[in-house]
Amino acid sequence: MRPDTDASYFNAQTHLDPFEFLREGFLGRVEDQGLVVSSWAPQVEILSHGSTGGFLTRCAWNSILECVVCGVPMIVWPLFAKQKMNVILVTNGLGVARRMKVEENRVVRRDEVENCVLSLIEGEDGRIMRLKVSELK
Repeated sequence: MRPDTDASYFNAQTHLDPFEFLREGFLGRVEDQGLVVSSWAPQVEILSHGSTGGFLTRCAWNSILECVVCGVPMIVWPLFAKQKMNVILVTNGLGVARRMKVEENRVVRRDEVENCVLSLIEGEDGRIMRLKVSELK
């Protein structure tokens, strides 16, 4: 989460150690499989990289624009305010995103995240979204 994000929405507090919430040993288990960024990441640089196949976003307007400019389809999980309207635009209107199913307690289950990622990367829906976002780019 960006340092300037309103953490009170998530019922969270700001801590000095950005990895404090991770289970013990997590960083060691994933060090050969990926990258864990401890601070704000250069989003446009990441989105414009050729290996980026999709982006999980809360659907803030700048992130939507950056994804479209970089030709990256989205998985969306709106949290509040205008993000919910933005989701309608990118899913129903433009067809460049897939919305995750959120449970009543506002949690997204890990199998839902997995299904969305697989659909985006390997599925026909993902292929269509990539074509549409390429056209918009």
